[in-house]
Amino acid sequence: MTIEWLLGIGTGCLGLSVNEFYEMRPAHFFLRLFEYNRNAEQKYRANAELIRLQTATLVNLQVKKSDRVKPNQLWHFPWDNENDVEQHLKALPADEFNRRYKEFINGRKNPQPET
Repeated sequence: MTIEWLLGIGTGCLGLSVNEFYEMRPAHFFLRLFEYNRNAEQKYRANAELIRLQTATLVNLQVKKSDRVKPNQLWHFPWDNENDVEQHLKALPADEFNRRYKEFINGRKNPQPET
């Protein structure tokens, strides 16, 4: 990650001017980037849910009442089981969670070269 790459994100995605980018504290930049990503994900999820619901409705118009499907049976999204992931993380012992976290952080600091 270079400063030029972050500048591109700041000016291209976040709508910052070059001066605003360079005057901004890193913590504020990453908070703004986090919110931008969260909003983009919410829009993506809303559109995906709408498409899934519309598709299920169109399918259900053409089948018998006993054969109707629910939207999540027709098309499964990764966030359908978010509660399961949270429960799994809560079930992890603290030392195992810390080990996985350190592995993740170390992998981010020292990324393996792509081959």
